[in-house]
Amino acid sequence: MKIIDRYLATTILHSIGIVLFAAVGLEFFILMVAELRDIGQCTYGVTQALVFVLLNLPEQLYQIFPMAGLIGMLMGLGVLANHSELIVLRQAGLSFLAITWRTFKTLICLVVLLALMGELIAPKATFYANQYKNDHIHSNTHDIGNYSDDVWIKDQQNYLHIGQIDQQQILHHISWYAFNDQQQLNQFSTAETGQYQNGAWQVNNVHGTRINLKHITTFSAKQATWPFNLKPEVLRNSVQKPSSLSLRELNASLRFHQKAKTTNEPLQLAFWKRIFQPLASLVMMLLAIPFIFGPLRSVSQSLRLVTGIAAGFSFYYCNQLLSPVVLLLQLPAFLGASLPCLLFGLLGLFMLMHQKR
Repeated sequence: MKIIDRYLATTILHSIGIVLFAAVGLEFFILMVAELRDIGQCTYGVTQALVFVLLNLPEQLYQIFPMAGLIGMLMGLGVLANHSELIVLRQAGLSFLAITWRTFKTLICLVVLLALMGELIAPKATFYANQYKNDHIHSNTHDIGNYSDDVWIKDQQNYLHIGQIDQQQILHHISWYAFNDQQQLNQFSTAETGQYQNGAWQVNNVHGTRINLKHITTFSAKQATWPFNLKPEVLRNSVQKPSSLSLRELNASLRFHQKAKTTNEPLQLAFWKRIFQPLASLVMMLLAIPFIFGPLRSVSQSLRLVTGIAAGFSFYYCNQLLSPVVLLLQLPAFLGASLPCLLFGLLGLFMLMHQKR
């Protein structure tokens, strides 16, 4: 039985690997074409664009894996079906569920490896890619290293506006609006720069105005400490796309919003999508098994490829459509991330039970 397990695993992994290689190659070409408009700015040339694209590939691979895994499974099991090897396995005493279980063990290991890459490698690589590109595009300008402009953040009763943030996480052109419990403005302050030191934000060249019922006073200082409960990593995460953050970074950002008594539905949706991403990959690959034992048992590989692409795009568009609908209807973000997995999982389970009978 170990020989059969190894043979099934080798065939499936080989097919999925070929499909992933083709998908990554296509994604590489698309990203390089997109970078053509930026090549030539300051020191950003072809070599820098190549480095930028290569650093973005792990995140792209993680995102397209459910579709590529489904197509790879259809192709791999299709090879076994065309050579009548699945029939031989059935005649040797392996039931449909036994073959499914042996395939499932291989897929679990593959999904775990991809999940580790998606959480530990892809977010950091994407961040460094954006940083690398920004440094080269702005290498000859005074705002070298700026990776975000015009950021608004709420912390309890305070509102913070940041004009620019550089790669050293130094804030520029800062404004602070402090409100009391009655939502009345009682202080407005501006600062030229700010940096996180010794557990607090130290700001420079401060000018401000205090407002109360009796009078208005102005003040200024070369240095001051602003008591914002905002750590640099949370600030860095707030200016990135939620889809490019790891699960740990998303969780830290959500905890900050919870303490600040604010809601961020896109962030919650990205958090739950990260949780369900491995399950989505597993569901899509398992969906190929009843297809091969059922309607696609004796068709050509090209038809299997078209079927896999159609099913993959159906899952992708279902996932993309439900997300804004859930946000629009103000439903829990959990539903937007779990419904596609649930729908396709039920479809796969129905087909598996049908094949069992």
